[in-house]
Amino acid sequence: MTERTGGQILLISNVVDRELQHVRDKLSQAHYQLAAERDDIRSLLDQLVSHSDQAPAPRGLDLVGHSVEDCLLKIGSWTLDEDAPAYFETKLKRQLQALQITKVRLLGCSTATTDRSWKVITDIAGKLGEGTEVFGTRRLIDEFDYDAHGFSSENVLAGSRSPLPTLIRHPGIIDHTARRNTEHTCYAASAACAARRSAAVAV
Repeated sequence: MTERTGGQILLISNVVDRELQHVRDKLSQAHYQLAAERDDIRSLLDQLVSHSDQAPAPRGLDLVGHSVEDCLLKIGSWTLDEDAPAYFETKLKRQLQALQITKVRLLGCSTATTDRSWKVITDIAGKLGEGTEVFGTRRLIDEFDYDAHGFSSENVLAGSRSPLPTLIRHPGIIDHTARRNTEHTCYAASAACAARRSAAVAV
């Protein structure tokens, strides 16, 4: 049974690479489950609902993975694209409401920085209803945005109830020496993530 720490349900993409492993290594006081596909999320929520009388209700669901084209979050084999809102509505909404989830956070690089990724965020929020807000990130994130208990960089999040964030519409180049203070495109972010993963494999 996956435990809940800090009021969050934490699921991490099962992709094997150095970056996500560094995130897992930081979570020494958190309990998480790996997800290979979208139905793994539904299965975990079903399990938590069936045991909901044995633990305090969580406040949020964190989905952790890499961003891909257009800064869409990818969890295992599931890319949260235009089909994701319908899946949340038909397969996850009942469980999220039963668990009193009030926020869903899509934790990958720059997941709230393009027209397409922002629309996915707001459409998911629309399907889940007024009681739940959906968040994405406004820049690249890595293991330094996590502590022993989970995601810690709240200031980089953009929520579906917030004003429209500054969206990136054109590819750009990442300045790695100042990347925490600059805007990035998902194209550059994805390329940088891929380059780091390739370097890790080569070591």
